Amino acid sequence: MKGKVEKVAVSVYKVPTDGVELDGTLEWDSTTMVLVEASAGGVTGLGFTYADRATGVLVQEKLRPVVLGCDAMDVQGAWEKMVRTIRNLGRPGICSMAISAVDIALWDLKARLLEVPLVKLFGQVREEIPAYGSGGFTSYSIERLQEQLSGWVSSGIRCVKMKVGREPERDVERVRAAVDVVQSPRSKVQSPLDEVHGPQSTVHSPRSADESSGFRAQEERAGEAERSVVSGQWSAVSSLGAGAELYVDANGAYARKEALEMGERFAEFGVSWFEEPVSSDDLEWLRMIRERAPACMQVAAGEYGYDAVYFRRMLEAGAVDVLQADATRCAGITGFMQAGALCEAFMTPLSAHTAPSIHLHPCCALGRAINVEYFYDHYRIEQMFFEGAAWPVEGVLRPDLSRTGLGLEFKRKQAAKYEVK
Repeated sequence: MKGKVEKVAVSVYKVPTDGVELDGTLEWDSTTMVLVEASAGGVTGLGFTYADRATGVLVQEKLRPVVLGCDAMDVQGAWEKMVRTIRNLGRPGICSMAISAVDIALWDLKARLLEVPLVKLFGQVREEIPAYGSGGFTSYSIERLQEQLSGWVSSGIRCVKMKVGREPERDVERVRAAVDVVQSPRSKVQSPLDEVHGPQSTVHSPRSADESSGFRAQEERAGEAERSVVSGQWSAVSSLGAGAELYVDANGAYARKEALEMGERFAEFGVSWFEEPVSSDDLEWLRMIRERAPACMQVAAGEYGYDAVYFRRMLEAGAVDVLQADATRCAGITGFMQAGALCEAFMTPLSAHTAPSIHLHPCCALGRAINVEYFYDHYRIEQMFFEGAAWPVEGVLRPDLSRTGLGLEFKRKQAAKYEVK
């Protein structure tokens, strides 16, 4: 017997971005993180969501009383109680995000009590999961866009994503600029990951012989890319580095026919991922765009799903090539694993939306998971606030099996200045 949940603590932190950021439909200058810490048997687990401070109030006033006294081993039972508790408040939105933070903390707590990494609690199916660099905000200048994307590739990340849709008339120019970034970024461009930890050579242990061999091979392929010009224009693959792919995310900004046209134009530059070309609620036209898109271009959506029914409807509609789910929104790791089961049933790939330090372990326990979004705002906060935060090495994330639970330790002193009282 591992005991009952004795304490649930909630705190809220607001971190300014390093500049005003825009995508196709939204503008922001800060990110708010709601942290939940759940304790039992002298052990504490943590979970968090990126949401408004009102989410923390909901946890404190509605969910905390329900979870206190629950058996720490029965996470699913606590989850069911939380879902029933918010029935009259509405499942989508902050209710599901509040449940997410508590659920994640409870899974972390259970794994820590059992003294195992969370991925082992679920059953590990892979040792690593690819990360893709995500940012490229529409507020960026061309120069900063190019620097960020090529910097990710220089760190070994093989897929990078930029925002589109704010000014459709400029999107082709911006995609072309992304395609034209430095062909050998390793030697010329600082990785944006270095902004958090400094140059990677100072934070990673020396490479093994196999790792060094892989690094040299990537250098050689990047050199080959420099010499590969087709009709005077770099392809997305060659320009971003050997094997690198370019993704675009419209955040539902385009009108229906406009999205069809932009998809065709992006395909000319080798774009392989078109995220939310129209509203994710427009399942009919998501499917239309998916069916009209080139075979090499995947249509993705689902980040605004708050429950399994949402994901089922999207999959039943044949609306996406790749389903996205976010454990900090869809009622936690419990909800995320439900999305994974649906993807298994519909034979559809699953992509984790942002919050890489939360998604690493569950993605390594799901057969249909294909990647984790290494979102600029979130990895910046996670590296600041947590020891053991997810960090890509040569483009992949690997769970640290020497740590229990999610493998995260909260840096309370470093976070204190951002706390919202």
